[in-house]
Amino acid sequence: MAFEPCRVRFKGFTPWALQVDVLSYVETVDFAFYMEVIEELNLAVLGLLNEHECELANPEFARVTD
Repeated sequence: MAFEPCRVRFKGFTPWALQVDVLSYVETVDFAFYMEVIEELNLAVLGLLNEHECELANPEFARVTD
């Protein structure tokens, strides 16, 4: 994972959730390795959310906007 840019920002509010953006680059051209790293990152984020008893927004309420 590249050290720069690597950031997490509180993006805003929706009626049902808080939006958080995570930006990080994986320095590889190996797609299988890329997928492993991304999975590890996503599971780490999910673990932190669970540890702090945070719930994810229900996807039924998600809106896609431009």
